[in-house]
Amino acid sequence: MSAAMSELVKNLQEQQKQPGEMKERVRVTVDTWKQNVVSFYMDIKKWLQPLTEKGLVDISERAIPVVEELAAYDTTQLVIKFPTSNRVIELVPKGTYIIGANGRIDLEAGIGKPIKFLLMDEKAESANDLIQINISSGNENAPAKNSARKIKFKWKIVPDDISRGKFEPLTEDVFANIIKQLVL
Repeated sequence: MSAAMSELVKNLQEQQKQPGEMKERVRVTVDTWKQNVVSFYMDIKKWLQPLTEKGLVDISERAIPVVEELAAYDTTQLVIKFPTSNRVIELVPKGTYIIGANGRIDLEAGIGKPIKFLLMDEKAESANDLIQINISSGNENAPAKNSARKIKFKWKIVPDDISRGKFEPLTEDVFANIIKQLVL
């Protein structure tokens, strides 16, 4: 076999491996996303526990399908019912493949726009912090800036106009204020 044919065989074999590797990366990403959703719900349930214990709120989960460009899978949405006001709030996972974030969950209350929660870099304060552009002068040996920083992810609320507003970290107090505005 010639050197060119040998190289072609090698290249085609490498290309043949890539779809399996891609499927595995997508599977790991989706599994991690599902764990992040469960963790998010655990925080919400813990925050609402005083209301649940007093019968002021009912919490349940409902299976839902999620279809993204790279994957389709099942997950759950959290349904929060307030019997005294007949209000229902749903926390609906929208997906993990979100530009500038590791996932999005929307709070839908049947009135107004949904409130968007993004799992993002805890240091991000606005949309400007999510995009980084590196320009190289052709010196391939130059070290990349900030490339080694380990990112810690936190849930944050995204303003309606993402280009102008600041992200607000999701805390128990912030969530309680959202509930007050929607239910009272």
